[in-house]
Amino acid sequence: PFRFCRALWRFSRPHTIIGSALCIPSLTAFAAPTAASLASGTMWAGAAYAVLPALLMNVYIVGLNQLFDIDIDRVNKPTLPLASGDLSARSGVAICVLSLLASLLMGFAHPLYSTLALKATLVGSALLGTAYSLPPLRLKRFPLLAATCIMSVRGGLINWGFVAHAATLLLATGSATVASGAVGLAALRSFAPVAFFTVFGTVIALVK
Repeated sequence: PFRFCRALWRFSRPHTIIGSALCIPSLTAFAAPTAASLASGTMWAGAAYAVLPALLMNVYIVGLNQLFDIDIDRVNKPTLPLASGDLSARSGVAICVLSLLASLLMGFAHPLYSTLALKATLVGSALLGTAYSLPPLRLKRFPLLAATCIMSVRGGLINWGFVAHAATLLLATGSATVASGAVGLAALRSFAPVAFFTVFGTVIALVK
């Protein structure tokens, strides 16, 4: 069990898991239009709820990428669990399928915390992540399309999505003082992280 858990942790690409886990509360705080709105329990509960489906979607995307790169990874990244044989391809498929289904089910299940922004972020990430790695599209074969895909997810979709998710939940608090202008202001404020991480995503794409 310990060996499997260790292989699963490596399969999840920990640096992406840690980054995703940190970005959600950061973007939630960034979305708050006033200092008073930072105390919104609904907003922070919604942020906490969004973490697990976001991380599961992350596992699906990075796992799918590894499943279709096993031969390449045996040369370039031989320590990855599928390439090294620490995790079987069948196990990798099962983990990806379960992660995708669990992420979408949770993302759509809650009557309050499953906001339209959260749903759009999860579905959009799944579609772009699938197109990036899965034949016949396999966009990673084409430098420009691969870069566009990475920038769209890491730069645009995630940053807009979680800012809008937080703003929607602020509106759901029912407090006019806290919620007034939350969505409009959050939409404007989201341009800053979207712009910054689009540039950051461009660097990632060029390095890859």
